[in-house]
Amino acid sequence: MNAQEMKMEVGFLTKTLGALGVLASLLSANVGQATVEKSGRVLVVVSELDSRVAPELRGLYQIIEQLTQVTAGVTLGSEYAQVRVLKNSQATLANYAATLRALARNPSVQAIDTILSVHGSTGSLLFAEGSQSMGALERAVLPAGMPTAERATLRRKLRIMYNLSCFGQSHNRTFFDIGYDIVAGSKGVNANAEVEFVPVLTNIRLGGRFVDGFAPSNNDVALSVADAPLRLAGNLAQNALRFTDSKKVFTGFAATRINTDARP
Repeated sequence: MNAQEMKMEVGFLTKTLGALGVLASLLSANVGQATVEKSGRVLVVVSELDSRVAPELRGLYQIIEQLTQVTAGVTLGSEYAQVRVLKNSQATLANYAATLRALARNPSVQAIDTILSVHGSTGSLLFAEGSQSMGALERAVLPAGMPTAERATLRRKLRIMYNLSCFGQSHNRTFFDIGYDIVAGSKGVNANAEVEFVPVLTNIRLGGRFVDGFAPSNNDVALSVADAPLRLAGNLAQNALRFTDSKKVFTGFAATRINTDARP
């Protein structure tokens, strides 16, 4: 082999190794990315906002509840085999936990996504039966006597948790620990749903990464427009609005999409 042939051979091997490297990277990136078809996906919507608020605010929260349910159904209903809605008196922690366990026992269900719209505070959520700590939530979803295999199946099938409750960041770790692959929750009082909710659901529908749907509304400029007036009003009135901070924090696997199982 002369020098020119050797040079060509080295060039060919270099290109081949480079191509193999790219292929290996692509294969590696898809580890744990098993496809989840529509027939195996279930969406659970939990919505209860109006029963424990001041009478003058009840009408507003009833509208928000209806918009949450209708928007989720219209935007995502065609992308899931089932949409389960727990609303008003049905939106109890016990019903939420029982629904998750029942769905997990169904062999045709591969992935369970959840939209949670209840009032929240640091470390707790206000379901229909009253305030529940995150410890109580974990014990309800994964009770002590739950068989090990059933527990593992539920943890494997839980996938997306979109938590619209206030102070959702303080709930993130528990939701991740019980099995959700990716969890989104706000730092403080959550006040930007009017600009965030539809783009996030649309992005889910289109197959984008769950976290990417928040890009238009979770940046400093957009958050300032949504939050600053409410925070100012809260400071002037010295009420809960002074803790407005709609910034979403994510816990889990950022690669999660509607049609993938991101957990390795």
